[in-house]
Amino acid sequence: MSSKKMLIVLGAMIALLGLAAGGYALVDHKKTQEESSAAEEINSLKLFNFDQNSVNAIEITNPDGHFSMNYAGGEWTLTDTDYPHQFPVNSYYLNSIATTMSELTALQKFTGKDAASYGLDNPVTITCNTSVGNSYTLLVGKPSATKEYYYVSVPGDDTVYGIKYDTGTALSGGISFLHDPYVLHVRDADINRFAMKHNDEVAYDLFTDDAGQWQLQAPLTDVRMNTVQVSTIITDLVRLQYESFVTITKDKQELAKYGLDKPAYFLTVGTDAQTVTLEFPDYDTNDGVVYVYEPESGTVGTISSRETAYLQGSWHQLVDETVLRIPYADAKELDVTVDDKHFVLSIDHEKERTRLDDIDMTALDSESNKLFEYLYASVSEISHEEIKKEPELPENPVPACTFRYTLNDGTQRVLELVQIDDVTYWAYVDGRCIGQTVRRNALSGTSGVLTFLEKLTDALEDQGITYTPAAAERPAEPASAEESTEDTTAETE
Repeated sequence: MSSKKMLIVLGAMIALLGLAAGGYALVDHKKTQEESSAAEEINSLKLFNFDQNSVNAIEITNPDGHFSMNYAGGEWTLTDTDYPHQFPVNSYYLNSIATTMSELTALQKFTGKDAASYGLDNPVTITCNTSVGNSYTLLVGKPSATKEYYYVSVPGDDTVYGIKYDTGTALSGGISFLHDPYVLHVRDADINRFAMKHNDEVAYDLFTDDAGQWQLQAPLTDVRMNTVQVSTIITDLVRLQYESFVTITKDKQELAKYGLDKPAYFLTVGTDAQTVTLEFPDYDTNDGVVYVYEPESGTVGTISSRETAYLQGSWHQLVDETVLRIPYADAKELDVTVDDKHFVLSIDHEKERTRLDDIDMTALDSESNKLFEYLYASVSEISHEEIKKEPELPENPVPACTFRYTLNDGTQRVLELVQIDDVTYWAYVDGRCIGQTVRRNALSGTSGVLTFLEKLTDALEDQGITYTPAAAERPAEPASAEESTEDTTAETE
C-alpha cells in the first residue's frame, strides 16, 4: 500500500475514534444526568431526616382528641389532652412514631386534586419536638382506594405524598394505639395478694407471708400452696395484653353492651402501694375473646379466652402436691406406722447422729446413711393424686398409716392415711382432710416408704445387722352409733 493510502486509512480511523469518544462522552454525560435526576427525585421524596433519639415530646391530634406526650426518665407520659380520661400511654408506639418520622420517605407524589380528595382537609396531625428545639409535623390523610398508599403532606408544602399503607395505618392510629396494651401495670415481684371470686363464691384468696411464701386465707387457711405454680400464673397475668382496646367509660348503660354492668368474675391483684381489681362477664371458653373492665380507670378491652384459665380455676389447683412437707433439717423424729409395721427415725442435728429404732446409724457405711435419708424423704414427699372438691369422708376415720413428726422445737405434725379402697387413701393432715387422695404406690411403689425400708433392711443385713420393724398397734375400731347408744342406755339403767 502506498504511503498516501496509508495516510488516508489512518485519518479515517482517527475520525472514527473521535466519533466513538464523543459518543461515549455523550452517553456518560446523559447517564450522569439521569443518576443525578434520580437522586434528586429520591431526595424530593424524603420527608424528614432527624435524630430519633432527640425526640422528647410528641403531639397528636386525631378524631379522638388532642394528646401531648413528654419523654423523661425512659418513660412516655400523657401531659395534656382534651380527651375526657387520663390513661397510661404505649411507650413502644410513641418510640415507633419517633423512629418512623425521623427517616420517613414517600413512595410517590400526587398532584391535580384538592386536599379533600386526599383526606387532607381534616388530617391527623403528628408533631415530633426535639431536644434541640426543632419540630417536625406530618399531616396524614386517608388511604388510597387500593390500600397501597396513605396520603400525607407537610405544612408549607402543597405536594401530596404517598407513604406505605401499613406505615400510614400506624401513624394515623387513634387512642387504641396510644393506650398502653398491658392490662395490669404492676411488677410481678411486687404482688403480695392474688384473689379470684366468681359471683359470691371465693375461688381463692392468697397472700405472701413474711418469708415470701404464698398462703391461702380463703376459703380455707393453713393449706400449703404450690408457690411456683402461683408465681407462674402471676407472671403470665402481668404480661397479659389487650387483644383490642374498646373504650373508657364508667356509664352502666355503656358497660351493659359488654356484659360488664353485672360482672361475674372479680380478679384482685394487690401490692404494698395499690390494689387493682379486674372484672369480667360470664363467658364461654369457646369464645374467641373475653371483655375485661378496670373500674378505677374505666378501661374496657378484650383479651384472648385462651389466657383466662385463672378465672375458672380454684384453690384446689394451687395446692402443693406434697401432702405434708417437713424438711429433714426441721425434724428430730419421725414415727411411722404403715400397714403392719412400725418404726422410728431419730435425728440429732447438733451431734450429727441418726437412729433407726435402737440402731445407731452414724457408725454405719455411707450407703446405709444415704438410704436412711431416702426413707425419710419417701414419707416427707408423699404427694396427693387429686383433690376432690366435695369429698365424701367417713364419719369415724380410722387411719391405716400414721406418720408423726416431732420438730426441733417440739411441735408435732401428723399425716394419716385412711383407706378408701385397695389403691386409694384419704390424706388427713393434723386431723383435717381437704379432699386429698393418695395412691398406694406412695407406700409400695418404686419410691415408696416400704420399698426404701426394705432397701435399708437389706443394707443393714450386709453389715451383719438383723433388723425387723416392730408390729403395728392398730387402734380399736370406733363403735357404731347404734352400739354407742346401747352402751349408754345400759350404763344409765
